[in-house]
Amino acid sequence: MSAPTSTAHSPGAFTISKDSRQPANYIIESAKRNARKEESYEQGEYRFESIWDHIISSQCDHAEDDDDGAQKCKICLFGRELSLLPHHPELLFPDNELIIRWKNHPNAQISFTALEALKMVSTSKLPDFQVASAATWQEARKGLEEFREYEKPFDWTYTTEYAGTLKEVHESETEDAIDMETLKRQDPILFYAQNVLYEDELHDHGMAQYSARIRVMPTCFFVLVRVCDTRVFGRTHETSIIREWSLREAKMETLKHLDNDVINDPNQIWTHLPIVKEHTAKLAPL
Repeated sequence: MSAPTSTAHSPGAFTISKDSRQPANYIIESAKRNARKEESYEQGEYRFESIWDHIISSQCDHAEDDDDGAQKCKICLFGRELSLLPHHPELLFPDNELIIRWKNHPNAQISFTALEALKMVSTSKLPDFQVASAATWQEARKGLEEFREYEKPFDWTYTTEYAGTLKEVHESETEDAIDMETLKRQDPILFYAQNVLYEDELHDHGMAQYSARIRVMPTCFFVLVRVCDTRVFGRTHETSIIREWSLREAKMETLKHLDNDVINDPNQIWTHLPIVKEHTAKLAPL
């Protein structure tokens, strides 16, 4: 067991005189460096790491002919890797990451990142529902068929079936289940982190968010992602991990009896959503 360690840059102080002003890009880059925060914790067989960093920049900060700068630029990276996704979430944190490593197998890990999550967003079809203004919008578009060839349907809710990225880890189907009774115990939480990877207000039609939370107790740890639920559970003295993934959906007409506070809270609404798909796997280092 180890005490949580963290590294963060304290905010820098800038003195700008009449005769000597810091370039704007220098101040921006310094603010970016100061935004980064890292925490880690070791317990039993595992090392847990959490990284928080600034939101993605609004524009590239390198010259067009700067190939080295383009390789390092997060905007260019996401553009290359997500070339089929017409739009990206409004709030995108390209460097936020949650990582679980096996201490005795340092190359084996499961991690959660925004880029890998967005790679699993559908780029070929719209979500299976309509917002209230859809009928009015479609009526207004009548007679504009000539523009339809430019449409790029995609899942603008950014729903993803991403359950984490495995590196040098063997995955096998299992009938074992997460020990929920152990998680119900009031064990002390030795380490906690929440990493938001992206958010979007969906043009005021709701909220999409991908965030991963982890808590580490003396004998076990638990990762939770909602509402395409990913649950990762492991005992700190064992090298195998259970990962459960499930997709829950319901039509709004079946939820009308619920208060809006319940519908808008992922920690409450999930109990009212039937499971559409699910699978459970055991993870172990290679």
